[in-house]
Amino acid sequence: MKSTEQWIKRLLRIPWIHFIFDLFRRFGRNNGTFYSAGLAFFLLLSFAPILLSGVAILGYFIDVHSASIKITGMIQNLLPAGGARDEATKFLTMHMHLDQQVESVIKHRGIAGVLGLFSLLWATTQIFTNASVAMNAMWEVVETRSWFVVRGIAVLLMATTSSMTAVSLLLSSAPTAIADYQLPIIHHLPISLSMLTVSFEIIALIVNGLMYVVIYKILPNASVSWMAAGVGGLTSSVLFEMAKKWIAVYLLRANTSIYGDLANLILFVLWIYYSMTILLLGAEVAAAVGRLRSERPSEPPASAAA
Repeated sequence: MKSTEQWIKRLLRIPWIHFIFDLFRRFGRNNGTFYSAGLAFFLLLSFAPILLSGVAILGYFIDVHSASIKITGMIQNLLPAGGARDEATKFLTMHMHLDQQVESVIKHRGIAGVLGLFSLLWATTQIFTNASVAMNAMWEVVETRSWFVVRGIAVLLMATTSSMTAVSLLLSSAPTAIADYQLPIIHHLPISLSMLTVSFEIIALIVNGLMYVVIYKILPNASVSWMAAGVGGLTSSVLFEMAKKWIAVYLLRANTSIYGDLANLILFVLWIYYSMTILLLGAEVAAAVGRLRSERPSEPPASAAA
């Protein structure tokens, strides 16, 4: 027993292992998992307003069937590959009769758009305002900004992150669209389609990282350096892509459990919770990097060193 404790103590003397251990210890102490659950709840509430607003906007430009295809494609891009994505597609096309639902919303798109917009503003504002509470705890600061300022920042971040998410989704789906529609540009590409897909995925990863950086820089009531926000953003972006591309492929494979289709719904909710955990974990990384930089001793003056 004593030898095991000594081995653990020696292991914790390694700087990067000590950093990771302290990171998760602080994340638990700051109730990171509790805040993640709250953010996941509000994100789930925002899905319906997002679809409602999207349908209302698309109805001004394209026909019903095209709008249905666009909405299905958006949901597929938001979900990891596997059983949840297949189940969502089957539910929308076979059980929900999406074409009829879209046609109904487009007929009343004025009311649907207004309701969707206000619901979306409320849900996403709650996400960012609650996230600011969690990030303030991680940075060990007290909220001194007014009620209006915090919600103004939340609305600003909603617009910014929504735009960057849309760009990321377009980048991820662009190579597939080029191949599926046999666009003429495919014959003039200087690289293969597989290399183009990898390139677009890397750019999408960078866009996602920048989205996290903006959140970590602006949302906490603290002076966050670009270095700290950048490390936190890179961590969250990589973890999110790893989950979406690898872990989720296994976890969200075709459902064969005794729970039937309900299992995919449970896994979808877990995916949302995991996404919010990544958001706050990246903030904890940014706060940890900020503490390391503040605790680092300053360089001695040149005259003193001489």
